[in-house]
Amino acid sequence: MGESSSQAKWLFQSAALSPRQTYVLDTVLGRWWGQSWSWSSEGAIKGESSLHWDGKTVATWEDHSLVTSSLQPKDGVRCQWGLWSENEKMALWLPFFAPRDPEPQEDASSFLPMDPLAVTFWALTCWSEQAGEFALDLHGRPQVGSAPWASSQQEVHFHGSKWAAADQHRLPWVECMWHGLRGRTEWAEIPTMTCQWTFDVDVAFKHLGRSRRKHWALQCRDVFMGRWSLVLERWSVMKGRWRDPYDTYGWITKTHHGMPLTWFVLAANRRKPFDVGLDPARSVLPALVEQLDLAGPEHRVSWHPSWTALSDSGVFDAESTMVHSWPGIDPHAVRSHFLRGTPGKWWKRLVEHGISHDASLGWSDDMGFRNGISQPFQAYDLTREECMSLVIQPMAVMDEAMRGPLGWTPQKAVVELTRSMDAVAVVGGQWMSCWHNTSVSEDGEWEGWRATYVHMLGHAQHLGVTTL
Repeated sequence: MGESSSQAKWLFQSAALSPRQTYVLDTVLGRWWGQSWSWSSEGAIKGESSLHWDGKTVATWEDHSLVTSSLQPKDGVRCQWGLWSENEKMALWLPFFAPRDPEPQEDASSFLPMDPLAVTFWALTCWSEQAGEFALDLHGRPQVGSAPWASSQQEVHFHGSKWAAADQHRLPWVECMWHGLRGRTEWAEIPTMTCQWTFDVDVAFKHLGRSRRKHWALQCRDVFMGRWSLVLERWSVMKGRWRDPYDTYGWITKTHHGMPLTWFVLAANRRKPFDVGLDPARSVLPALVEQLDLAGPEHRVSWHPSWTALSDSGVFDAESTMVHSWPGIDPHAVRSHFLRGTPGKWWKRLVEHGISHDASLGWSDDMGFRNGISQPFQAYDLTREECMSLVIQPMAVMDEAMRGPLGWTPQKAVVELTRSMDAVAVVGGQWMSCWHNTSVSEDGEWEGWRATYVHMLGHAQHLGVTTL
């Protein structure tokens, strides 16, 4: 919360202080920057706010009703997007919320064409998604082509790197905006970039873990279809002569030796076409969970709710009960299968089930930041006007999005990953990656992608990041 202490260098000046403004300032100044702040109404002009650092005016703007009232996504909010430049160091495509033109004033240089608190609140709450403004795919996931800047022919730039405005989602653009504002102060300290490495286990093994009956049925099918290499591979794996191609757990844990690592394990009854992992009623999955948990004190195993669990409360409850019984798993941190779940509605449901952390907020068809934010934040309840007991951990990149929808080669992915990571490092953000045990297998379509993953780890070390 904002402090009344005179020791706080950051001062927010406004005629009144709303819960939404408090939430944004606590998130940016408090959670992300580790700074205290205070509020004062003395000398404030109604309908206008300003932010000060150590007695110097950093920015002044006209308040937007998005943060001064209890507007809801269904109400519709007039939002006029445009480019905001800051001393030629950056140009970002931002929601201006149709502001008035600044009037001539002594501090005109500090006047902003947008309310930065409203911009940030719009992003933190995934306002456009909750308002239904994004086109959704068959899994209910937003498509990056619906982003407000997707059709722009302009260019954005940040820290010497240029991007097509249509690719702005590959930048943590909300944090870039605040980085620009922070640059107006003499506060030189820059928070350190952090990384959180995560792996989803959707299909634990290619051949192991199935019943004898299922094993022979697959062998007969592949013999009939002439898939002799697959028949040989399965036979050799089952005989213990070859390692299962998807059994990359040893390589992953060795590569991450001494570094924290989080696994999200799918525990779902088989329901084609999307829930096709191993049968959780058998001993293989619980044993794998325990093995991964014991791989090191810095390794954590969390829950990966199924595709069906998102739309069926009964399935969700059954899966929750099951994973609570597994030794070594943390059932209070989740990532939804296929990154499903509408912000707001999904967040409330998680809170109701005692979930404390959600790592599902990411693009399924591109790399980047779904709400322009890389760092964790507390979910906000728009109805109750208060924070929820749920931390959202945005995801920066998923392997399948690069190889599939984007159609990148492993080499192209290296270039784009490096550019995006560099931007996150500048703002002291967080880089959370989502890979799968299958994508570092070098098997079939994933050949060459292990090297891409190793490069990502190496570049993070080059940037001097802290691993969470």
